Amino acid sequence: EVVLDIKDMVVASKHHKNNAVNGVSLQVHRGEIVCIAGIDGNGQSELVEAIVGTLKQQQGTITMNGKDISNAPVLARQEAGISHVSEDRMKFGTAPKLSLEDNAISKVYYTDKLKTHGLLDSKKISEFTNRILKEFLVKYDNSKQSIAELSGGNVQKVVVGREFDYEPDLLIMNQPTRGIDVGAIEFIRKKIVDMRSRKKAILLVSADLSEILSLSDTIL
Repeated sequence: EVVLDIKDMVVASKHHKNNAVNGVSLQVHRGEIVCIAGIDGNGQSELVEAIVGTLKQQQGTITMNGKDISNAPVLARQEAGISHVSEDRMKFGTAPKLSLEDNAISKVYYTDKLKTHGLLDSKKISEFTNRILKEFLVKYDNSKQSIAELSGGNVQKVVVGREFDYEPDLLIMNQPTRGIDVGAIEFIRKKIVDMRSRKKAILLVSADLSEILSLSDTIL
């Protein structure tokens, strides 16, 4: 079953006059890890941003579970089943000055999941956050501390935990293990494989050839 279907995507470059993405087509199927291999700066970031909606494509179509989301806003794409682990965890993946709780609930705070009588429930928020932190083996003092106080590997595990917990149909990960310790790398890679075994579709961008060769079903 095709989850993500991209046809003839064109995205302008942020840095030069040529297109960063020029007529790219690809599919990601349920239960498949598709890896995009290559040296950084060759359009991978623009491709990912165009899929999640933070960058506008010039032409082409993006279809998610058979529904055209080419012109949909970011939130609508998220609600269509997309989770995204960005390449810069501190700039795009988290709000560094905010607490672990604030960062953990940032995908679901507006839903009824954490509310009681229409208001955010601090007990539900704390339980939700601590469950993710424990499941993803994050080393932390308390859930109200700033996420910037954690090590890079632990920050990344918070981000991955939040995005995985959303139960997406499509998980997009851009350089998910860059700049973190070996233990965190192995943990995150295992979680990616677990998601595939649960029939999630995964699009992985990586400059790490060993990571690509060990995880991918399809390499582009």
